[in-house]
Amino acid sequence: MPTISLPTGEFIEVNSSPDECPRCNKHIHPKAIGAQVVEASRRRTLTMEAIFLCPNHECTSFFIAYYEQSLVSQGRGYSYVYKLVTALPRTPKKPAVFDGIISLSPNFYEIYSQASEADQRKLDQVAGVGYRKALEFLVKDYCCLKRPDDAEKIRATMLGPCIDRYVTDENIRDCAKLATWLGNDETHYVRKWTDRDINDLKALISLTLSWVETSIKTDQYRSAMLNGGS
Repeated sequence: MPTISLPTGEFIEVNSSPDECPRCNKHIHPKAIGAQVVEASRRRTLTMEAIFLCPNHECTSFFIAYYEQSLVSQGRGYSYVYKLVTALPRTPKKPAVFDGIISLSPNFYEIYSQASEADQRKLDQVAGVGYRKALEFLVKDYCCLKRPDDAEKIRATMLGPCIDRYVTDENIRDCAKLATWLGNDETHYVRKWTDRDINDLKALISLTLSWVETSIKTDQYRSAMLNGGS
């Protein structure tokens, strides 16, 4: 097992070093700079905070890895090892979205990214609301793309009726409608879909994104090859 040295010269066994920098989100082999063992007063367990340096030349940031002492089996006996819990501060990862969707609806991508950041920071009471708002921008901007003559009506229509009236693709319509139902739950006092949660909402938005991406790419090839090709 790897070890980390303390200011006292003692070496502490750990189960692993961080293999990803929380600042740049790159896979790394970080350099340990120093560490300190502290006692968690509430649970009376020992924890360790270790400072690491990211070797990525585009980052070179310091971060802190948090360990918690744990009794583990080794061979025929047991020994204490410090297990990695998390590494901070963490820069949230930007969600991967098709460039054509970002071009279509930059407001969607900005809201979706902020909702994703809230989600990664465990701010579950606001992340769902953000996802619901992002979905509305995605659907309405897509509808405006497909039905430009109805753009003003689309923008003024509530999301549910907008999906029913202006989304003709069955897969997009069904996924967006289900996502809207769950998204509305995130904004209401009483939940209607008690057997579903924000993970289902994220999954349905992901499916909606996938079908919108397919629609955009299909239109691009249709325009380039069927309408302009030989």
